[in-house]
Amino acid sequence: MLASSIISNYILTIPTVVIEFYLSRQVFHHVHDGQSLGGICSGDAWIATFATLGLVIASVTNTMQETTIYHII
Repeated sequence: MLASSIISNYILTIPTVVIEFYLSRQVFHHVHDGQSLGGICSGDAWIATFATLGLVIASVTNTMQETTIYHII
């Protein structure tokens, strides 16, 4: 169940990342330096890390207020 949650979060995050890269190129004229593979691997690691961290926080808290406190820390 946890793995399916992480995978679905990953799949839902990828279009957002693609849109952000597109907008950075079109709106801000950002030139990517050719390190696309490193960026993709790093992005994959960040997505999985934050999805897992969110699940850990959600599993140890009981209320929304408590979750907010842990999220700030």
